This record gives sequence, structure tokens and C-alpha cells, in this order.
Amino acid sequence: MVDVVAGRRSVVPAGAVTLLRVAVAVVWAYEGVWCKLLGRAPEQRAIIASLPGLPGGLVTPVLVGFGLLELLLGLWVLSGVRARLAAYAQLLVLVAANGGGLLVAGDRIADPGLLLTQNAVLLAAAWLVGRAGHE
Repeated sequence: MVDVVAGRRSVVPAGAVTLLRVAVAVVWAYEGVWCKLLGRAPEQRAIIASLPGLPGGLVTPVLVGFGLLELLLGLWVLSGVRARLAAYAQLLVLVAANGGGLLVAGDRIADPGLLLTQNAVLLAAAWLVGRAGHE
């Protein structure tokens, strides 16, 4: 099935784009709220604490700030506003977070291959949403 979305032909049906948008937003909200704001993923705190030059007293504010960033990114994706720009923002956040985490705290990441594989799938979904979104 081929739908026309935002004046372009798309191989992704419009209903599937909505479903993907919600799924991507839920992932960001989960990572931001559950893992960081509620502190349910202590390994993420440990990774932040491993950042070179970060004083111990700033670990919680940085963790909370990153959690809020992820929550806001999820809300942005859910809104559908500037979807392509949101896809680029997600790419930037994922590359920075994964790259930084692997460089400074790779030993604290239980399964780096799984991390990269899951985030590649998230990014693929985000990119489909961004390509199909209304600009």
C-alpha cells in the first residue's frame, strides 16, 4: 500500500506513521522519566558519574536534565511538529549519548551490541516518522 503523506509518496501507510510516532515518543518518555527522573536505571547514573571532570554534586542535576531532555524530545515527536527536525535531533542525542557512554563508561554498559542495535531500530522508526511528517 502506498499513501501520499505531506505531498510525497510514502511506502508507510499514514496509520503506521501515527503508530510509529507514538512508539518512538513512548521510548523517549520511558528513558527520560522511568530511567532518569525516577532513577530506575542505576547504570545510567553510573555512566553520568563517569564523565571526566564532572563533580559528584552535579551528577543528579545532569541526570535530571538529560531525563527532561528525553521527555521533551518524546513530547516533540508525539506532537508531529517539525517531524524531520525532530528526527535530526534524535539522531544527535542518540549519537552523543551512545558515543559518549561507550567512550567514557563502556565497561558500565552491560551489552553494548544490544544498546546499539536497539537504538538503531529506534532511529530507523524516528527517521520514518520524520520523513513522513508534515513540515
